[in-house]
Amino acid sequence: MAKITEPSERIYFFTPFCILRNSTNRIFDMRMCDAFAGAGTKTTMIFPYFYMKENLKRDDIFKSYDCKNTFGIRIQWTPLTSKTPDLLRTLILLIAFSISTLRLIIGNTGRLRKVVVISREVIPLLPIIFMKKIFGSLMPVKIVIQLHELKKSRLHRWAYRQSTGLMPNVPIAKTILHERDSIPNEKMLVMNAPMVDFIPTDCSKQQAREKIGYKSNAPLVVYTGKVGKGISELDYILEAAAMLPQYHFIFTGGKDHVVKFFREYCEGRKISNTTFTGFFNEVSIVRYYQLAADVLVSYYNTRDHLVDFNYPQKIQEYLSTGNAIVTPDFSATREVINEGNSFIVEPDDPNALAKGISEAIENKELANIKGAAAIQSSKKITYDSKVAEFLDFFKKLS
Repeated sequence: MAKITEPSERIYFFTPFCILRNSTNRIFDMRMCDAFAGAGTKTTMIFPYFYMKENLKRDDIFKSYDCKNTFGIRIQWTPLTSKTPDLLRTLILLIAFSISTLRLIIGNTGRLRKVVVISREVIPLLPIIFMKKIFGSLMPVKIVIQLHELKKSRLHRWAYRQSTGLMPNVPIAKTILHERDSIPNEKMLVMNAPMVDFIPTDCSKQQAREKIGYKSNAPLVVYTGKVGKGISELDYILEAAAMLPQYHFIFTGGKDHVVKFFREYCEGRKISNTTFTGFFNEVSIVRYYQLAADVLVSYYNTRDHLVDFNYPQKIQEYLSTGNAIVTPDFSATREVINEGNSFIVEPDDPNALAKGISEAIENKELANIKGAAAIQSSKKITYDSKVAEFLDFFKKLS
Protein backbone atom coordinates (compact mmCIF):
# COMPACT_ATOMS: atom_id res chain seq x y z
CA MET A 1 0.00 0.00 0.00
CA ALA A 2 1.34 3.42 -0.92
CA LYS A 3 1.71 5.65 2.13
CA ILE A 4 -0.46 8.76 2.24
CA THR A 5 1.54 11.99 2.23
CA GLU A 6 1.98 13.42 5.74
CA PRO A 7 -1.01 11.85 7.50
CA SER A 8 -1.94 14.24 10.29
CA GLU A 9 -4.05 12.06 12.55
CA ARG A 10 -2.94 10.05 15.56
CA ILE A 11 -5.37 7.12 15.76
CA TYR A 12 -6.34 5.20 18.88
CA PHE A 13 -8.58 2.19 18.31
CA PHE A 14 -10.52 1.27 21.47
CA THR A 15 -11.71 -2.30 20.91
CA PRO A 16 -13.88 -3.98 23.57
CA PHE A 17 -12.56 -7.39 22.52
CA CYS A 18 -9.46 -9.13 23.79
CA ILE A 19 -7.47 -9.69 20.61
CA LEU A 20 -5.60 -12.61 22.13
CA ARG A 21 -8.19 -14.77 20.39
CA ASN A 22 -8.74 -14.08 16.69
CA SER A 23 -12.48 -14.31 16.11
CA THR A 24 -14.30 -12.39 13.37
CA ASN A 25 -14.82 -9.03 15.11
CA ARG A 26 -11.25 -8.99 16.39
CA ILE A 27 -9.94 -9.75 12.90
CA PHE A 28 -11.84 -6.76 11.51
CA ASP A 29 -10.48 -4.41 14.18
CA MET A 30 -6.89 -5.60 13.73
CA ARG A 31 -7.05 -5.30 9.96
CA MET A 32 -8.48 -1.80 10.22
CA CYS A 33 -5.50 -0.78 12.36
CA ASP A 34 -3.18 -2.57 9.92
CA ALA A 35 -4.59 -0.45 7.08
CA PHE A 36 -4.15 2.81 9.01
CA ALA A 37 -0.57 1.87 9.86
CA GLY A 38 0.10 0.91 6.25
CA ALA A 39 -1.01 4.39 5.18
CA GLY A 40 1.66 5.89 7.43
CA THR A 41 -0.64 6.94 10.26
CA LYS A 42 0.57 6.44 13.82
CA THR A 43 -1.91 3.92 15.21
CA THR A 44 -2.41 2.26 18.59
CA MET A 45 -4.91 -0.47 19.45
CA ILE A 46 -6.04 -0.57 23.07
CA PHE A 47 -7.88 -3.65 24.31
CA PRO A 48 -8.88 -5.30 27.61
CA TYR A 49 -7.23 -8.52 28.70
CA PHE A 50 -9.60 -11.47 29.06
CA TYR A 51 -8.34 -14.74 30.43
CA MET A 52 -9.12 -17.44 27.86
CA LYS A 53 -7.69 -20.93 27.62
CA GLU A 54 -6.71 -20.39 23.98
CA ASN A 55 -5.04 -16.96 24.46
CA LEU A 56 -2.38 -16.05 21.92
CA LYS A 57 1.06 -14.97 23.07
CA ARG A 58 1.64 -11.26 22.63
CA ASP A 59 4.62 -11.88 20.34
CA ASP A 60 2.38 -13.92 18.01
CA ILE A 61 -0.38 -11.31 17.57
CA PHE A 62 0.69 -9.78 14.26
CA LYS A 63 1.52 -13.15 12.70
CA SER A 64 -1.75 -14.67 13.87
CA TYR A 65 -3.79 -11.89 12.26
CA ASP A 66 -1.65 -11.90 9.11
CA CYS A 67 -0.88 -8.19 9.51
CA LYS A 68 1.37 -6.58 6.92
CA ASN A 69 2.33 -3.67 9.18
CA THR A 70 3.09 -3.19 12.86
CA PHE A 71 1.37 -0.68 15.12
CA GLY A 72 1.02 0.04 18.82
CA ILE A 73 -0.62 -2.64 20.98
CA ARG A 74 -1.64 -1.67 24.51
CA ILE A 75 -3.18 -4.24 26.85
CA GLN A 76 -5.46 -3.12 29.67
CA TRP A 77 -4.87 -5.66 32.41
CA THR A 78 -8.23 -6.71 33.84
CA PRO A 79 -9.64 -9.68 35.80
CA LEU A 80 -12.17 -10.40 33.04
CA THR A 81 -12.98 -13.89 31.81
CA SER A 82 -15.56 -15.19 29.35
CA LYS A 83 -17.79 -15.98 32.37
CA THR A 84 -17.73 -12.51 33.93
CA PRO A 85 -21.35 -11.27 34.38
CA ASP A 86 -22.37 -8.57 31.90
CA LEU A 87 -22.90 -5.81 34.47
CA LEU A 88 -19.53 -6.41 36.14
CA ARG A 89 -17.88 -6.66 32.74
CA THR A 90 -19.32 -3.28 31.74
CA LEU A 91 -18.11 -1.69 34.98
CA ILE A 92 -14.60 -3.08 34.57
CA LEU A 93 -14.44 -1.92 30.94
CA LEU A 94 -15.54 1.58 31.95
CA ILE A 95 -12.76 1.75 34.56
CA ALA A 96 -10.16 0.35 32.16
CA PHE A 97 -11.04 2.74 29.33
CA SER A 98 -11.25 5.68 31.75
CA ILE A 99 -7.63 5.03 32.71
CA SER A 100 -6.65 4.64 29.05
CA THR A 101 -8.44 7.89 28.22
CA LEU A 102 -6.52 9.80 30.91
CA ARG A 103 -3.28 8.28 29.66
CA LEU A 104 -4.16 9.28 26.09
CA ILE A 105 -4.89 12.89 27.10
CA ILE A 106 -1.70 13.26 29.14
CA GLY A 107 0.40 11.68 26.40
CA ASN A 108 -0.99 14.00 23.73
CA THR A 109 -1.04 17.31 25.59
CA GLY A 110 -0.82 20.14 23.10
CA ARG A 111 -1.75 18.00 20.10
CA LEU A 112 -5.19 16.62 21.01
CA ARG A 113 -6.64 18.23 17.90
CA LYS A 114 -4.82 15.61 15.85
CA VAL A 115 -6.13 12.66 17.89
CA VAL A 116 -8.90 10.39 16.57
CA VAL A 117 -10.39 7.80 18.92
CA ILE A 118 -12.34 5.01 17.21
CA SER A 119 -14.42 2.14 18.55
CA ARG A 120 -17.08 -0.27 17.32
CA GLU A 121 -18.83 -0.06 20.74
CA VAL A 122 -20.15 2.83 22.82
CA ILE A 123 -18.97 1.60 26.25
CA PRO A 124 -15.21 2.10 25.62
CA LEU A 125 -15.91 5.63 24.37
CA LEU A 126 -18.15 6.81 27.21
CA PRO A 127 -15.28 8.18 29.37
CA ILE A 128 -13.89 10.34 26.58
CA ILE A 129 -17.35 11.39 25.42
CA PHE A 130 -18.17 12.61 28.95
CA MET A 131 -14.82 14.42 29.22
CA LYS A 132 -15.37 16.10 25.88
CA LYS A 133 -18.88 17.07 26.99
CA ILE A 134 -17.53 18.62 30.21
CA PHE A 135 -14.44 20.39 28.87
CA GLY A 136 -15.75 21.38 25.42
CA SER A 137 -13.14 23.10 23.26
CA LEU A 138 -10.40 22.13 25.71
CA MET A 139 -10.92 18.53 24.52
CA PRO A 140 -10.70 18.77 20.71
CA VAL A 141 -10.27 15.00 20.31
CA LYS A 142 -12.30 13.50 17.45
CA ILE A 143 -14.51 10.58 18.49
CA VAL A 144 -15.66 8.17 15.78
CA ILE A 145 -18.04 5.25 16.28
CA GLN A 146 -18.05 2.37 13.79
CA LEU A 147 -21.59 1.03 13.58
CA HIS A 148 -21.64 -2.67 12.72
CA GLU A 149 -25.19 -2.72 14.02
CA LEU A 150 -27.63 0.01 14.97
CA LYS A 151 -28.66 0.17 18.63
CA LYS A 152 -31.92 1.80 19.76
CA SER A 153 -31.25 2.47 23.45
CA ARG A 154 -31.21 6.04 24.77
CA LEU A 155 -27.57 5.68 25.77
CA HIS A 156 -26.50 4.60 22.29
CA ARG A 157 -28.54 7.25 20.52
CA TRP A 158 -27.11 9.90 22.87
CA ALA A 159 -23.57 8.67 22.17
CA TYR A 160 -24.21 8.76 18.41
CA ARG A 161 -25.23 12.42 18.68
CA GLN A 162 -22.25 13.32 20.88
CA SER A 163 -19.66 11.69 18.62
CA THR A 164 -17.65 13.66 16.10
CA GLY A 165 -18.30 11.14 13.35
CA LEU A 166 -20.09 7.89 12.62
CA MET A 167 -19.07 5.07 10.28
CA PRO A 168 -22.18 2.93 9.66
CA ASN A 169 -21.56 -0.36 7.91
CA VAL A 170 -24.39 -0.08 5.38
CA PRO A 171 -26.23 2.80 3.63
CA ILE A 172 -29.60 2.06 5.25
CA ALA A 173 -28.08 2.70 8.70
CA LYS A 174 -26.90 6.11 7.55
CA THR A 175 -30.40 6.92 6.30
CA ILE A 176 -31.99 5.89 9.59
CA LEU A 177 -29.49 7.87 11.67
CA HIS A 178 -30.19 10.95 9.58
CA GLU A 179 -33.97 10.63 9.72
CA ARG A 180 -34.35 9.26 13.26
CA ASP A 181 -31.64 11.16 15.12
CA SER A 182 -31.12 14.18 12.82
CA ILE A 183 -27.43 13.36 12.39
CA PRO A 184 -25.99 15.38 9.48
CA ASN A 185 -24.95 13.34 6.46
CA GLU A 186 -21.52 15.00 6.43
CA LYS A 187 -20.90 13.52 9.88
CA MET A 188 -21.23 9.97 8.50
CA LEU A 189 -19.28 7.71 6.14
CA VAL A 190 -20.49 4.25 5.07
CA MET A 191 -17.80 1.58 5.53
CA ASN A 192 -19.21 -1.39 3.55
CA ALA A 193 -17.03 -3.79 5.59
CA PRO A 194 -13.71 -3.53 3.73
CA MET A 195 -11.39 -6.53 3.45
CA VAL A 196 -7.72 -7.34 3.07
CA ASP A 197 -6.28 -7.49 -0.44
CA PHE A 198 -5.28 -11.18 -0.53
CA ILE A 199 -4.37 -11.30 -4.22
CA PRO A 200 -0.57 -10.84 -3.82
CA THR A 201 -0.31 -13.84 -1.47
CA ASP A 202 -3.07 -16.16 -2.71
CA CYS A 203 -2.42 -19.54 -4.31
CA SER A 204 -4.31 -21.80 -6.73
CA LYS A 205 -7.24 -24.01 -5.73
CA GLN A 206 -5.12 -27.14 -6.10
CA GLN A 207 -2.31 -25.69 -3.98
CA ALA A 208 -4.84 -24.65 -1.33
CA ARG A 209 -6.26 -28.18 -1.26
CA GLU A 210 -2.79 -29.57 -0.76
CA LYS A 211 -2.21 -27.15 2.12
CA ILE A 212 -5.40 -28.20 3.90
CA GLY A 213 -4.93 -31.89 3.05
CA TYR A 214 -8.12 -32.28 1.01
CA LYS A 215 -7.65 -35.31 -1.25
CA SER A 216 -11.24 -36.32 -2.01
CA ASN A 217 -12.74 -36.02 -5.48
CA ALA A 218 -16.05 -34.89 -3.97
CA PRO A 219 -16.96 -31.24 -4.69
CA LEU A 220 -16.07 -29.11 -1.68
CA VAL A 221 -18.46 -26.74 0.12
CA VAL A 222 -16.87 -24.47 2.74
CA TYR A 223 -18.25 -22.28 5.52
CA THR A 224 -15.80 -20.03 7.42
CA GLY A 225 -18.15 -18.21 9.76
CA LYS A 226 -18.82 -18.60 13.48
CA VAL A 227 -19.17 -22.17 14.72
CA GLY A 228 -21.11 -22.36 17.96
CA LYS A 229 -24.14 -23.97 19.55
CA GLY A 230 -27.45 -22.27 18.81
CA ILE A 231 -26.34 -20.59 15.58
CA SER A 232 -29.26 -21.35 13.29
CA GLU A 233 -27.15 -20.59 10.20
CA LEU A 234 -25.32 -23.85 10.92
CA ASP A 235 -28.59 -25.76 11.28
CA TYR A 236 -29.63 -24.76 7.78
CA ILE A 237 -26.26 -25.65 6.26
CA LEU A 238 -26.21 -29.04 7.99
CA GLU A 239 -29.71 -29.76 6.72
CA ALA A 240 -28.48 -28.93 3.23
CA ALA A 241 -25.47 -31.21 3.76
CA ALA A 242 -27.82 -34.07 4.66
CA MET A 243 -29.62 -33.54 1.33
CA LEU A 244 -26.35 -33.46 -0.65
CA PRO A 245 -24.31 -36.53 0.42
CA GLN A 246 -22.33 -36.38 -2.85
CA TYR A 247 -20.62 -33.16 -1.73
CA HIS A 248 -18.27 -32.63 1.21
CA PHE A 249 -18.88 -29.78 3.68
CA ILE A 250 -16.09 -28.22 5.77
CA PHE A 251 -16.72 -25.82 8.67
CA THR A 252 -13.74 -23.89 10.06
CA GLY A 253 -13.52 -22.59 13.61
CA GLY A 254 -15.09 -23.55 16.91
CA LYS A 255 -13.80 -24.44 20.34
CA ASP A 256 -13.05 -28.09 21.16
CA HIS A 257 -16.32 -28.74 23.02
CA VAL A 258 -18.32 -27.12 20.19
CA VAL A 259 -16.57 -29.22 17.54
CA LYS A 260 -17.29 -32.34 19.62
CA PHE A 261 -20.95 -31.34 19.86
CA PHE A 262 -21.35 -30.95 16.09
CA ARG A 263 -19.45 -34.13 15.27
CA GLU A 264 -21.76 -36.07 17.59
CA TYR A 265 -24.77 -34.24 16.14
CA CYS A 266 -23.82 -35.27 12.60
CA GLU A 267 -23.06 -38.83 13.68
CA GLY A 268 -26.45 -39.08 15.36
CA ARG A 269 -28.21 -37.84 12.23
CA LYS A 270 -26.01 -39.99 9.96
CA ILE A 271 -24.58 -36.94 8.17
CA SER A 272 -21.24 -38.38 7.10
CA ASN A 273 -20.08 -35.71 4.63
CA THR A 274 -18.97 -33.01 7.08
CA THR A 275 -15.66 -31.96 8.63
CA PHE A 276 -15.22 -29.56 11.55
CA THR A 277 -11.67 -28.25 11.72
CA GLY A 278 -11.75 -26.45 15.05
CA PHE A 279 -10.13 -23.12 15.82
CA PHE A 280 -7.02 -21.89 13.97
CA ASN A 281 -4.58 -19.52 15.66
CA GLU A 282 -3.53 -18.08 12.30
CA VAL A 283 -6.25 -16.51 10.17
CA SER A 284 -4.20 -17.13 7.00
CA ILE A 285 -5.02 -20.84 7.34
CA VAL A 286 -8.74 -20.09 7.00
CA ARG A 287 -7.94 -18.38 3.71
CA TYR A 288 -6.67 -21.67 2.26
CA TYR A 289 -10.05 -23.28 2.97
CA GLN A 290 -11.80 -20.42 1.15
CA LEU A 291 -9.48 -20.83 -1.84
CA ALA A 292 -9.89 -24.62 -1.86
CA ALA A 293 -13.68 -24.52 -2.09
CA ASP A 294 -15.94 -25.16 -5.04
CA VAL A 295 -18.70 -23.32 -3.17
CA LEU A 296 -18.56 -20.86 -0.27
CA VAL A 297 -21.66 -20.49 1.86
CA SER A 298 -22.84 -17.47 3.86
CA TYR A 299 -26.32 -18.04 5.19
CA TYR A 300 -27.20 -15.32 7.70
CA ASN A 301 -30.86 -15.60 8.51
CA THR A 302 -33.72 -13.57 9.91
CA ARG A 303 -33.82 -15.43 13.24
CA ASP A 304 -30.28 -14.72 14.45
CA HIS A 305 -29.46 -11.41 12.79
CA LEU A 306 -30.71 -7.94 11.94
CA VAL A 307 -30.35 -8.70 8.27
CA ASP A 308 -30.90 -5.09 7.19
CA PHE A 309 -27.69 -4.10 9.01
CA ASN A 310 -25.57 -7.22 9.38
CA TYR A 311 -22.79 -7.24 6.80
CA PRO A 312 -20.74 -10.45 7.22
CA GLN A 313 -17.03 -9.85 6.74
CA LYS A 314 -16.60 -13.26 5.17
CA ILE A 315 -18.69 -12.12 2.18
CA GLN A 316 -15.87 -9.78 1.16
CA GLU A 317 -13.29 -12.52 1.55
CA TYR A 318 -15.44 -14.97 -0.40
CA LEU A 319 -15.77 -12.53 -3.30
CA SER A 320 -12.01 -12.21 -3.66
CA THR A 321 -11.48 -15.97 -4.16
CA GLY A 322 -13.36 -16.15 -7.46
CA ASN A 323 -15.14 -19.26 -6.18
CA ALA A 324 -18.92 -19.66 -6.33
CA ILE A 325 -20.82 -17.98 -3.48
CA VAL A 326 -24.23 -19.09 -2.24
CA THR A 327 -26.05 -16.58 -0.03
CA PRO A 328 -29.47 -14.95 0.52
CA ASP A 329 -30.31 -11.48 -0.78
CA PHE A 330 -30.43 -9.08 2.18
CA SER A 331 -30.46 -5.29 2.04
CA ALA A 332 -27.22 -5.04 4.08
CA THR A 333 -25.20 -6.74 1.34
CA ARG A 334 -27.17 -5.61 -1.70
CA GLU A 335 -24.63 -2.95 -2.74
CA VAL A 336 -22.08 -5.71 -3.29
CA ILE A 337 -23.90 -9.06 -3.60
CA ASN A 338 -26.11 -9.62 -6.65
CA GLU A 339 -27.14 -12.22 -9.24
CA GLY A 340 -24.11 -11.25 -11.31
CA ASN A 341 -21.50 -12.37 -8.79
CA SER A 342 -23.31 -14.86 -6.53
CA PHE A 343 -25.94 -17.59 -6.45
CA ILE A 344 -28.82 -15.95 -4.60
CA VAL A 345 -31.15 -18.24 -2.61
CA GLU A 346 -34.20 -17.79 -0.41
CA PRO A 347 -33.43 -17.28 3.31
CA ASP A 348 -34.56 -19.62 6.09
CA ASP A 349 -35.08 -22.51 3.68
CA PRO A 350 -32.64 -25.47 3.69
CA ASN A 351 -34.18 -26.85 0.49
CA ALA A 352 -33.47 -23.59 -1.34
CA LEU A 353 -29.95 -23.57 0.09
CA ALA A 354 -29.30 -27.14 -1.08
CA LYS A 355 -30.64 -26.31 -4.53
CA GLY A 356 -28.39 -23.24 -4.76
CA ILE A 357 -25.30 -25.20 -3.73
CA SER A 358 -26.08 -27.90 -6.28
CA GLU A 359 -26.54 -25.36 -9.08
CA ALA A 360 -23.28 -23.61 -8.19
CA ILE A 361 -21.37 -26.90 -8.39
CA GLU A 362 -23.04 -28.47 -11.41
CA ASN A 363 -23.23 -25.34 -13.59
CA LYS A 364 -19.50 -24.73 -13.79
CA GLU A 365 -19.71 -22.25 -16.67
CA LEU A 366 -22.10 -20.00 -14.77
CA ALA A 367 -20.03 -20.39 -11.58
CA ASN A 368 -16.92 -19.21 -13.46
CA ILE A 369 -18.74 -16.17 -14.86
CA LYS A 370 -20.05 -15.20 -11.43
CA GLY A 371 -16.64 -15.86 -9.85
CA ALA A 372 -14.87 -13.51 -12.27
CA ALA A 373 -17.44 -10.82 -11.49
CA ALA A 374 -16.98 -11.43 -7.77
CA ILE A 375 -13.25 -10.75 -7.99
CA GLN A 376 -13.90 -7.44 -9.73
CA SER A 377 -16.42 -6.50 -7.03
CA SER A 378 -13.95 -7.31 -4.26
CA LYS A 379 -11.24 -5.00 -5.61
CA LYS A 380 -13.39 -1.94 -4.90
CA ILE A 381 -13.76 -2.61 -1.19
CA THR A 382 -10.36 -3.51 0.24
CA TYR A 383 -8.88 -1.75 3.25
CA ASP A 384 -6.08 -0.50 1.01
CA SER A 385 -8.52 1.08 -1.44
CA LYS A 386 -10.68 2.68 1.26
CA VAL A 387 -8.19 3.80 3.92
CA ALA A 388 -7.52 7.10 2.14
CA GLU A 389 -11.27 7.75 2.16
CA PHE A 390 -11.42 7.03 5.90
CA LEU A 391 -8.50 9.32 6.72
CA ASP A 392 -9.92 12.11 4.56
CA PHE A 393 -13.21 11.75 6.44
CA PHE A 394 -11.41 12.16 9.78
CA LYS A 395 -9.64 15.31 8.60
CA LYS A 396 -12.92 16.94 7.55
CA LEU A 397 -14.67 16.23 10.86
CA SER A 398 -14.97 19.08 13.32
